Amino acid sequence: MLFRSSLIQSPDFQKTENGRCVLIFSVVSDKQYDKMIEMLCGLPMITDFVITHIPGERGADLEELKDIFDQYADKAKQRIYTYEKIEDALAFGLSVRGDTGKVYIVGSLYLAGIVESSMEDDDDRI
Repeated sequence: MLFRSSLIQSPDFQKTENGRCVLIFSVVSDKQYDKMIEMLCGLPMITDFVITHIPGERGADLEELKDIFDQYADKAKQRIYTYEKIEDALAFGLSVRGDTGKVYIVGSLYLAGIVESSMEDDDDRI
């Protein structure tokens, strides 16, 4: 849990006073994502989880991911949303963060690559 501890202490990974801290998440199906999700749900600064699906056969099942988030998230403080398309998840995450909030892309490098490509296509959303 050293990773979790260092995240919580990082000044760049803190809940903002007025904005939301949004985490966009997806993984490929051959990873042990249940432990990863449990750890992420224990991060108190996260206000919103936006779960999405990596296209193709390797992408983990969206409903299965949501079920695991439902099991571990603090529903009194953390909201859970699902979007089939990564671009829709990104647009939603950016829209709910507010002017002072933050959006984090977590999980698979496939997810990060698709988001990076999408952001390059539309620099106005950053």
